[in-house]
Amino acid sequence: MMIRIYFITLLFLGMMLNSISLAYANDKQIIWATDNWPGISDNDNALYSTLLKEIFASQGYKVKKIVIPFKRAIAFVDHHKADFTGGIVKEIIPSSLHTQAPFPVLVSPVLAFYRKSTITEKDMDISDLARYRVVASPQIGRSIGLNDVYEVTNKVQAFLMVAKGRADIYIDNEGELLGTVSNNVSRAVGYDADLFETTLVGYSSWYMIAPKSRRGETIMQAYIAGTISLLNNGKIEKIYKERGFIVPPDLIKYAAGLKH
Repeated sequence: MMIRIYFITLLFLGMMLNSISLAYANDKQIIWATDNWPGISDNDNALYSTLLKEIFASQGYKVKKIVIPFKRAIAFVDHHKADFTGGIVKEIIPSSLHTQAPFPVLVSPVLAFYRKSTITEKDMDISDLARYRVVASPQIGRSIGLNDVYEVTNKVQAFLMVAKGRADIYIDNEGELLGTVSNNVSRAVGYDADLFETTLVGYSSWYMIAPKSRRGETIMQAYIAGTISLLNNGKIEKIYKERGFIVPPDLIKYAAGLKH
């Protein structure tokens, strides 16, 4: 009987040590939830993928990516099912569920796609856009200060709404818009590219978030420290430039402020 209790005790201790080991391993693994955005997160060499790997590796973390619709990714972070996601627009009122990075991870030109005969302005700005029926993916309008936007989750639908005259303007980040239009012209019967125009209307800024918890705060601080380190050693500029993006000016300002 004593021998049996001894072996049961050893087995229990082994299970406990294994659990502790797994918990420790998971402490150094970051679950990154993201949608699949071309050039941003859709492969291991994309912008976010490369940045997060470099940033967190320098802090001793490994990143595990899970691909899910973006609204669900935010919900995963808010309910502590994921450690990190982005980007979202800058929040004027801080969320009670997550912590937002103090600088954007991405600044991108926002283009407007429209039928030439519909738009009278030669150079459009935000106030001009407000006079038209604008369609966009969630958050894009708010990212440039435009609130009255019809939001759709399917970018192809946004393009087709303009091509078929059901909306006046489709706005999106430059790469997303140009890719959506060029890849889906066959879906718009009778589409004539000469009748449409694209114009720069602003710049969007996108921020990363982590859960509002002790672990989330630790991960966010690691993200900040790793980003600043990449900026200071010159690696971050190469990462952005090779992928056709610029280092966010607000990141540079934030890092400069830390030196004073």
